[in-house]
Amino acid sequence: DFTRRLDELYTVSRDQTVDTWIQILNLRRVNGQTQIGDSVLGDIQVTKNAQGQWEATACLATSGVNVVAQDGKSVVNPDGPSRVKYRYLIEKGSDGGFYVIEDEAVETC
Repeated sequence: DFTRRLDELYTVSRDQTVDTWIQILNLRRVNGQTQIGDSVLGDIQVTKNAQGQWEATACLATSGVNVVAQDGKSVVNPDGPSRVKYRYLIEKGSDGGFYVIEDEAVETC
């Protein structure tokens, strides 16, 4: 949604995560790329680490998603995985909110 302000990402993420996603989304906007369909999260697991942060893993299924360029052609690699496991590091902010501070794709699922 090109009308959404990217600074809204600061309500759910911080640090490396928000910087990375702003770069990715800005690049998609510059290239006129839009997403069609929705991804689905599943197999979510959360544990608390010794530093008081939460480590979450989830399987992101993207088989119902396509990213298309301005001409309507897909820019998704058809040979790419349709399910990817992500790891998220989450901390509680001084305002009481929870924020993703790291995220990474770790393997297929």
